[in-house]
Parts: sequence; C-alpha cells; structure tokens
Amino acid sequence: MIRYVFRDAPLIVNNVENAEPQIIGEELERLTAANQGQLTPELVLKAATSKKHRLHQFFEWDDSKAANAFRLQQARMLIRAVAIEGEEEAEPVPAFLSVSDKGGRSYRSHEEIMESPRLQKLILEAAKRDLVNYRQRYRRLAELFEPALSEAINRLSEAAENNDLPV
Repeated sequence: MIRYVFRDAPLIVNNVENAEPQIIGEELERLTAANQGQLTPELVLKAATSKKHRLHQFFEWDDSKAANAFRLQQARMLIRAVAIEGEEEAEPVPAFLSVSDKGGRSYRSHEEIMESPRLQKLILEAAKRDLVNYRQRYRRLAELFEPALSEAINRLSEAAENNDLPV
C-alpha cells in the first residue's frame, strides 16, 4: 500500500486542517484508475461536486468567493506575463518577480531587485529551493540529469552566499 504525505509546499485548500494526505491520495488514485490512468483537475472537480464525496470539503463552493480567488490567480498570471525587453539582454526578462519577505509574498520590479542585494539573495535562495524540490520530485529519474542539476544548485548556493548573481 502506498503511503501518502503532503509535500512541503503550502496546501491552499478549504478545510486544510481536516486534510489527510492518505485519504486524499487514495481518492485521487481511485479517480486515476477509473479514468484509464489519467487524472485531470476537471475530473477531480467533477467528482468532488457531490456533497458526499470525500474531496468535496476542500473546494470553495461559494461562487462569489471562488470567482474572487480565480481573479486573483488571473492577476498573478498577468503580472508574470509581463517582461522587459532590453538592449543588453538576449531575451526578455520578467518585469516582476515574486519575493517572499518579512511583509509576506509580493511581486517586486526587476529594477528594484537589480538594485537590492537583499532582494537578490532572497530570489537566489528561492531558486535554490525550487531546484532542490525539482530534484526531489524527479529523484527516480536522477541518473538522467543529476550532474547538471547538482552543478546548478551548487552555483546558486555559492551565488546566494556571495550575494552575487550567477552567470
């Protein structure tokens, strides 16, 4: 029997205090088996629509609240879609980057980040966490990419320690 646990990422669902990874994992596994090995968000939502379904409690069913949450997600996508085309850069760079700071999570301008060693360090630390999480997520396929990924993590670690952007 598979033992399900939650990953370290924050779980942003309704009734998170009642969320048991084993129950959720088993239900997702059941839905996958019933759908020829495929699992989609649409399938999960359709199943959870029934008030009797074990996943129902984790969704926002109040349409006004759900609509606002969706609009916030659209705002995030809009912010992330904007890039700066510069003369020096070969490719456009994100105009705003998400930063987790003392004041919470917010987007900061590329210009502000480039002028702030503190924000650069926060961005580099986040990038390192992302790479480590990526390695953990795909650890079973590690032999395919481990040397390159380890090198990238090491470069980001050194850059964060030296407060220097990697080349």
